[in-house]
Amino acid sequence: MDLVTAIRNADPARAVELVAGMDAARRRAELPGLEALRRELIRRDGVRPGWDAALIVGAVCHSAPAAAANWLARGELDSHGAWDRPPLIGLLEAQPAPWQRDVGLRLANRRAGSTDAWGSGLLFGITEHLLRRSDTPPPAEPGFVVDWMRDRSSALFRSAVTVLPPDADLYTRLRADSFTPVLGPLLFEGDTARWFDHFARRNDAERWTPALVRLVADGTLDRAAFLACGFARLARGGAPANCAPTSAC
Repeated sequence: MDLVTAIRNADPARAVELVAGMDAARRRAELPGLEALRRELIRRDGVRPGWDAALIVGAVCHSAPAAAANWLARGELDSHGAWDRPPLIGLLEAQPAPWQRDVGLRLANRRAGSTDAWGSGLLFGITEHLLRRSDTPPPAEPGFVVDWMRDRSSALFRSAVTVLPPDADLYTRLRADSFTPVLGPLLFEGDTARWFDHFARRNDAERWTPALVRLVADGTLDRAAFLACGFARLARGGAPANCAPTSAC
């Protein structure tokens, strides 16, 4: 069974076994077939079995991080698939750390804030995992902050490789998240206002403003940096809703 057939037959274990045994040249030779298969499996009206294997296998067949990021970022997918579980996750994790770092950063900067729909969070999950695996701090990119905030605003959408505690409230999730000290002060830089209470409804434990106050109080967020970013946002002006969280500090 060849690689394309294994993916088309929704046999990710065989697909991973095949691609793991290929050198870089052989992987490149598979790309035309994978490109045609991608068009077959990932369609505007939905996805077909094997699409997640096509996505991950195709990415690792690109030795150049720019090409791999382009392959992954070609359109949001409103599905999650099994990229974050064996055997597919092993392909990503077997890539060299510099490849993981470069692809993760390229995805963070390219995908940041580019979609309005919630979607599945698929690409954010892949991006976060690659950054963490390569020990790369999240980029100070306002759009990526929006994607991070969207993801952290819900306890429902967690990937199998999440580092956050299960069934925790927003404050606990953020306090356990190593991205929080970096991205928290940047909440004022992007179009974040609508996510402050998007999932909270009547549950105060899921509201961002009280959680941020507690994170500043316990030292998770640097108070001086947080206030500086907030006041800078006020000085720039803009919609009142975008500036409201600052008053809580």
